[in-house]
Amino acid sequence: MARPANPDAARRLLDAARHVFARDGFDHARIQDIAAEAGFSKAAFYLYFESKEKVFERLMAELFEAVSLSNNERHSAFQGLVQRVGRCVEGDFRSGSERLTAFTALDHEYNRKALEVLWDHRDVFACVMDASGERRLVADRFIELSRATLVERLDEVVRAGFLRPDLDPEICAELMIGAWLQLARRMTRLAEPPDFDHWTTQIDRFTSEGLGCMPGIPVARET
Repeated sequence: MARPANPDAARRLLDAARHVFARDGFDHARIQDIAAEAGFSKAAFYLYFESKEKVFERLMAELFEAVSLSNNERHSAFQGLVQRVGRCVEGDFRSGSERLTAFTALDHEYNRKALEVLWDHRDVFACVMDASGERRLVADRFIELSRATLVERLDEVVRAGFLRPDLDPEICAELMIGAWLQLARRMTRLAEPPDFDHWTTQIDRFTSEGLGCMPGIPVARET
């Protein structure tokens, strides 16, 4: 009688593949090394996956699921905020109203969560960065789906009055996706988690205040 499949074998192989891909690079990763890392034979690998390319596709699907979950939680929280406090009006920006403060706090919270998602999947992002061929197509689909979702969400936030009405959601989404991918790339070079609070604060300042000098903030003096 055949022995039943180990229910957590696929998970162990996926986790092993993340480690081997990060260590050796996708192109140099060998199936026998992935299997050995998970405690299986090479033959056992093929009971669960056809190839390392299929493993990569599964890891990308999990990455997209994690990013989508984080984005959907942010979106639901934003919709709940608008229902509670209403749309932003011009006076909110002049006075720094409680409504605007609540939106800023929400944005800060979910920017930090997004950084944590990047950190948890930094090894998968490393594969995304050097993807080519079919893997590049899979990575590009993930990036395009993320970009399209961000365009819709930015447009909604603009229409609710919480962002400037002259913003182009398409251009802003391209800039933001590029910035988040670059942060993910930087994380792949770190041995320890970054200072999430510091990184989040810098993201907040960049997205809400821009790079120009603000009234009341001292300008750096030449030394």
